[in-house]
Amino acid sequence: TLPTKNRRFMQFDKAMDIDGARIIENFETRGGGMHHCMTGCIVSCSNVVHGPDGKYVTSALEFETLALMGSNCEIGSLDAIAKMDRLCDELGLDTIETGGAMAVAMEAGKLAWGDDAATVALLETVDKGAELAVDIAEGVVHTGKKYGVERIPAVKGQGVPAWEPRTLKATGITYCTSPMGADHTAGLIVMPVPDAARASQDSQIVNAVCDSSGFCQFQQPSMEEMRVYFNAMYGLELTPQDIVQYGWRCLQDEWAFNRKAGLGEDTDALPDWMNTEAIPSNGAVFDVPREELQRVFTLMEFNEEIMSLRASG
Repeated sequence: TLPTKNRRFMQFDKAMDIDGARIIENFETRGGGMHHCMTGCIVSCSNVVHGPDGKYVTSALEFETLALMGSNCEIGSLDAIAKMDRLCDELGLDTIETGGAMAVAMEAGKLAWGDDAATVALLETVDKGAELAVDIAEGVVHTGKKYGVERIPAVKGQGVPAWEPRTLKATGITYCTSPMGADHTAGLIVMPVPDAARASQDSQIVNAVCDSSGFCQFQQPSMEEMRVYFNAMYGLELTPQDIVQYGWRCLQDEWAFNRKAGLGEDTDALPDWMNTEAIPSNGAVFDVPREELQRVFTLMEFNEEIMSLRASG
């Protein structure tokens, strides 16, 4: 699940050049290191990345950015990706959406695959009004439609993250049914599961509770832990069924908002080409029947296993 060349492939010949291990190796010679993104957190999952000159470039450089702005654009330079990450931070752009749009522009022939210098230079003109740069800043769908690209990787207008739905079917169900569309933080499932629709619904409920609670997803609190802390903080006596209902109500409200905003059932789907275009390395397509997707919209019978599930993103 490493999107390469606008998701035509899932393997990149320069993958090891942009691997997270290279960031760790650079700490010794360039400086930087791991840190916490907010005072008091003991996890320290964020990194501070320096350039070859030892000066600060960006923080934090994560998998999604490395994949969407790196392999997905056939860019194999960690330093170039770090510069693009910093530019996106300063411009207020999402790196998943921007990386997806850059690859779409490359597919349209507006940028050369793997040309990191030209891509960095282009991003530097977003706030200067350069047409292609502004189009990319508008996202995957806008860029694809303007330049006539058929393979637009987006759901409900949001660019598909690095986690590949044709390989990870349960995550693909989340992309289709999540109120946010293609959002891995809505319910990411990376392990094989016997019931993908149930796994997606459970994960979406857990993540809805996490998002509403103030917990960081990277702490990966379980549903039971969040229930215990809710009760302790507010003097409540929430049962496991109660906390599940909290998460379910979040999803129901968000789905209702979408319907009123004009996002009909036809938007609860991956782009058509993902249903037919197989990944060369494993032959995977998204072949989940429509009726399986629809199961997510009806709350399934309570199962204690959901209480041990952890937020993921």
